[in-house]
Amino acid sequence: MNDNREQSGNEQELESFLQKQQADFNERSYWLQHSLGAETHWLFIQAYDALKHELYLPACTGFLTGIEGSLRNTMAQVKIPAPIDNVDDISLLSNSLLRQARANGMSIDALGKL
Repeated sequence: MNDNREQSGNEQELESFLQKQQADFNERSYWLQHSLGAETHWLFIQAYDALKHELYLPACTGFLTGIEGSLRNTMAQVKIPAPIDNVDDISLLSNSLLRQARANGMSIDALGKL
């Protein structure tokens, strides 16, 4: 026979497990909620996974590549407000790209000083 207290403990354990799984999913899928496009949010998800596994260099590289890709896509849409087929393949995450973003009203202060 199952004791009600034991069942209650099992239910609490299950509830705690499910809450942790939901929190982990929400944290990992954060990038999906920002309409960055699959090619961009995938970079952030991969970087997040690398960070969770303490792979710091791939995590940093992934986050920087994601920021660059997101910024390039945004700048392409600022130039021509339409769905993007191609982005400027010359623009890199550089002072020039950051200055262009700032000139178009984007807040880039968190990325560092120019």
